[in-house]
Amino acid sequence: MKKLFFTIVLAVLAGESGAAQNYADRKAYTVNISPYVEITNFSFANEDRDRGRGLSTDTRFIANYSWRNTSQQPIVALEIVMLKYDAFDERLIGSRFIVQGTNSANWSPLLPGQSSSDGSIGFRDEDVFTGIAYVRRVRLNDGSIWRVDESKLLQELKKVAPNIRNPGSLAPDAKPTAKE
Repeated sequence: MKKLFFTIVLAVLAGESGAAQNYADRKAYTVNISPYVEITNFSFANEDRDRGRGLSTDTRFIANYSWRNTSQQPIVALEIVMLKYDAFDERLIGSRFIVQGTNSANWSPLLPGQSSSDGSIGFRDEDVFTGIAYVRRVRLNDGSIWRVDESKLLQELKKVAPNIRNPGSLAPDAKPTAKE
């Protein structure tokens, strides 16, 4: 009887802490139109995260980014946006990730040619089928700020992810238009 109980408990725990729920064929795209920063790697998933209570886990949405300074001067800050779409290519609330310097652990400017990486962890899982990452803003060492041209971004987005017929707002946290 003890052996049967132990086997059932292990099966239940294995089910709870097994692989997180993700679309097997989810897609992660990058749109690189910034003349100063290139996103070199981008991935996202729902992962099981240990809550610090033994075997108990929570599933959380994670996103990982890598980038490289392609400019001739140090970069003080950059903003990466992730547009999110569900399994029916409908827009979800996106996210933005602001890097102050090199990465979240190193606020010194990102030097020309230098690469770095970082990521974010959400509070819960998300039903994201398609994720598209792009650089929205860059602050250079001389104080100038580059902002993405949304018309150029839309043109490139349509090339990279042609199945997204209506990309919606290109802002990370698109909100309904306020009624007057």
